Amino acid sequence: MRRSLASLTILVLSTPVALSQSTVTLSPGVELSIPVRDFADEAGTGFGISGRVQFSPSTGLGLMGTVGYLWWGSKSTVDATSSYEALQTMGGLKLYVLKGVYALAEAGAYFMTSTSSLTWIETTASQTDARLMFSAGAGGEIGSIEFEAKYSGSQYTREHTASVRIGYRFGL
Repeated sequence: MRRSLASLTILVLSTPVALSQSTVTLSPGVELSIPVRDFADEAGTGFGISGRVQFSPSTGLGLMGTVGYLWWGSKSTVDATSSYEALQTMGGLKLYVLKGVYALAEAGAYFMTSTSSLTWIETTASQTDARLMFSAGAGGEIGSIEFEAKYSGSQYTREHTASVRIGYRFGL
């Protein structure tokens, strides 16, 4: 009985150490997204949630995949009110330039839903389109907390944003 209890205690106490040395991490996070360029005329400040999985085959490189949901506040003009939301699926790289400091690049799809209400004819329309998006930025890691700033956009769409993401990393 004592041997079993001692083994269980060692297992429970060593699990966080084993997880911290893992090369695969998960990171749920929150995001603040500010529309820029033409998108700033159509959408308000955005918020989102995301989950990221990262595989680090070496100390200077991280391969990541991110899935998240973003929504931007509505913005009104004289004739219309519009709002946007997006499901994002991105894949990318982190290059660690210093311990805990990285540059990142991502590419993937935004499934963007735009909703517009025309005030003069009292009608609402909604449309969902897929967008190929690219992101570039920089970030840092302090213990289990990761934070980053990035710019996202596409050559063929108006949806450009500057975002800040904060996540909590833990090993698998």
